[in-house]
Amino acid sequence: MSLRSFKIQDIAAPAARSIAIGPFGSNLKADLYTPSGVPVVRGQNIKTSPYLNEEDLVFVSQETADKLSSSMLNEGDLVFPHRGAIGRVGIVGKRRMLLSSSMMKLTVDPNKADPKFVLYFFRGPGERELLMRASTVGTPGIGQPLTSLRGITIELPELSQQQAIAEVLGALDDKIDANTKLTATAEALVVALLSQFQPSVALNEIVNYHKNSTKPELLEDISVAQYSLPAFDTGQLPEESSPLDIKSSKFLIERPAVLVSKLNPRFPRIWDVSEVPNIPALASTEFLVLEPRHSSTTVLWAILSQASFSASLESKVAGTSGSHQRVKPADLLATLVLDPRSIPTGVLNSVTSSGLRATQTRMENRRLAATRDALLPQLMSGKLRVKDAERVVSAAV
Repeated sequence: MSLRSFKIQDIAAPAARSIAIGPFGSNLKADLYTPSGVPVVRGQNIKTSPYLNEEDLVFVSQETADKLSSSMLNEGDLVFPHRGAIGRVGIVGKRRMLLSSSMMKLTVDPNKADPKFVLYFFRGPGERELLMRASTVGTPGIGQPLTSLRGITIELPELSQQQAIAEVLGALDDKIDANTKLTATAEALVVALLSQFQPSVALNEIVNYHKNSTKPELLEDISVAQYSLPAFDTGQLPEESSPLDIKSSKFLIERPAVLVSKLNPRFPRIWDVSEVPNIPALASTEFLVLEPRHSSTTVLWAILSQASFSASLESKVAGTSGSHQRVKPADLLATLVLDPRSIPTGVLNSVTSSGLRATQTRMENRRLAATRDALLPQLMSGKLRVKDAERVVSAAV
């Protein structure tokens, strides 16, 4: 496979503002947000999927969007944060959206490059290029974002080869997305299944609260499974890392448990650890480690995922900063919840089975993502033929 080097500015569409930054902050203040309307793309809308995540969108009126029409996005545009989560990239689907102030975009000339191939470039070698251009002082940011983006070098094969590579990698991402949606649907059904029951018992009556902590650097193990807030947010799978890289004390997870974040309860983080890894499992001290006394961990997870529990926690927060409000452990444990002992056995069994499938699906997604990440640099560099990669993907999905 022959490769040719181009600057990003060379593969941008010839139209005006094909490489552009979002509107000035003064033109897109939070007080312009509306309950519905034209969606605004922010950094948190770029997740592991190639396409933008639409679960946490904010909106502006059509009138505001018309005034900022030069910052509107179209299908196939690539979007990048130039402040905050540097290195992330997502692609716009069929829904038209507005670029936020902290974002920049690239419209690729489809006669020169495949947008999805360019996306995967920025999820591989291009990510390093973005990170190298970012300031590490304070909030990460790229000082001259558009100049930096235009000047990045990309190596491209023939257009048909780009499309074939993007299709191979996209097949893995499509399977991951399908699994993620199935898991979300199953978990929503489980929560709904228990919504017919009423809170009747304090949480501390149905769980054991474990506070056994350790200093990771004192462990003799080569690696540990780290249950952190970022790991929860990016797929609810622990991050395997060296204990020497972890500088603060962590809670030990010694038996199946449910982790409940005490930070910012308006954004619930409730983690079903139904199986403990075969390496030391460590939880962030922002979590409470709760072991169920009378049910499976999935039943406890479903109990704590009820809207009534989250609402109760929100009423008990302490702290003035909206991003650093916490619930005291004693208050959390005193919250009224459903009593699993009063729930029919058949319902409990259905909930537990669904939880097991969700865990297995997440593990499959980790394997698929590892396969994609291993194939990406090999395909980009031409070291691996598309036909060989297709065989690997067929076996994986």
